[in-house]
Amino acid sequence: MMLPDDRRREIVQKVRSTSFLSIVDLSHEFGVSEMTIRRDLDWLEHMGRVRRVRGGAVIPDDQLQELSYAEKQLAGVERKSAVARRAAEMINPGDAVLLTTGTTIRLIAQHIKTVDRLIVVTNGVDIAYELAPCQSIRTTLIGGDVRRSYAIVGLGAEKDLAGIHYVNKLFMGVDGISSLHGLTTHHPMEARLYSQMMSIADEVIVVADSSKVGRSTFSFISDISSANLLVTNADADPEECQRLTDSGLEVELVALS
Repeated sequence: MMLPDDRRREIVQKVRSTSFLSIVDLSHEFGVSEMTIRRDLDWLEHMGRVRRVRGGAVIPDDQLQELSYAEKQLAGVERKSAVARRAAEMINPGDAVLLTTGTTIRLIAQHIKTVDRLIVVTNGVDIAYELAPCQSIRTTLIGGDVRRSYAIVGLGAEKDLAGIHYVNKLFMGVDGISSLHGLTTHHPMEARLYSQMMSIADEVIVVADSSKVGRSTFSFISDISSANLLVTNADADPEECQRLTDSGLEVELVALS
């Protein structure tokens, strides 16, 4: 008999490979009752991995279509703030760091404005906007095409980044992190740039609120093994956090203050 955790992981994979899976079909496939499948789908919907519909489940809309920047700013503010505060504590005077774009990363930027002799390289127009006035910080905004998320991507960005050979730390926001599918984002060009960023950083720190843990989106960035640390919320799925730890990723859980 398959364990519930394994069965749920299989259900998520099967839902992703089809437009719809019915409770009846899942019950037959896994050899369990329809009530058991309903409980599985309820749990998976609570974790944001599927969306319940009449008679079965589909992929959640937000895993197929990216939210606007304004919508992201309103989502999970308290959780993102807790993660950002902890991540900002890891940035020291004299560091050279890479910051991706995103609402959690922007909160980090707001916490580091007084750090002395800091070098920041970013592909985020939003991040550069926060840090440009800071006299103690040298901010470099790489060039390229600007997305509606304020992320700069494309060949120009990749060329600019190729001129940078080393940074102490990369703080990377993602749209999903899972032991099964690795690090993911919505946009393929963003994924390619982030993979390039990971290759030049001494330490890769993934910052993601708990809603991103166990989730995967359209574009693959990297396997879990390429990251060093995940900073997320204490209410993240404990089973998925354990799987990430078993994969060799250090996971730091941050309580809401």
